Amino acid sequence: MDSVDHTAAPFDFDELSDMLLDQGQATSPAAIHGCLTGLLTAATDSSAEAGLDMVTRVLDVQLHGELAGHVLRLHEVSADALLDDSLAFYPLLPDDDTDIGERTEALADWCHAFLAGFTGAGAVSGANLGEEGAEVLRDIAAMAQAEVGDEESEDELERSFVELVEYLRLAVVNIALARIEIDSGPGSDSLH
Repeated sequence: MDSVDHTAAPFDFDELSDMLLDQGQATSPAAIHGCLTGLLTAATDSSAEAGLDMVTRVLDVQLHGELAGHVLRLHEVSADALLDDSLAFYPLLPDDDTDIGERTEALADWCHAFLAGFTGAGAVSGANLGEEGAEVLRDIAAMAQAEVGDEESEDELERSFVELVEYLRLAVVNIALARIEIDSGPGSDSLH
């Protein structure tokens, strides 16, 4: 059995950012992961190849070579993490030592791309997720507008950021689980 941890490489924000820049893509790793996660939570074709194809279309990017391989692996690892009982899913964002403004911008990019992936996969709304699911999608849409406030201290900004990321993390896992439950429940092929 291979003892090398293959899950770490696709989650290195800076490495993926450099690879995107090398391929002339202005898209953030946060946006790619957000889009992939939106696709996964929409419970459509869950193959990594379908995810790569949808990211290409939704975000209007061209990914090839080693970068495409990393994105395929990121899709697989994210799919597993969304369904992991230990709540192992985390949005791909810059490290904590990155400026809070940049991290907040990446969080907004992640949320915007999540919604684009979710709707691009055919899950036009959260209506079939119930009121709670629809509310979560509205919250994610609000986070897509996140900005750093001038009136908050650095500590307050950090605390707010951590709280938003934790809420997002758990909310996305709950949406994924709710969609699976809806899609596998009785009469699931007749949902509107």
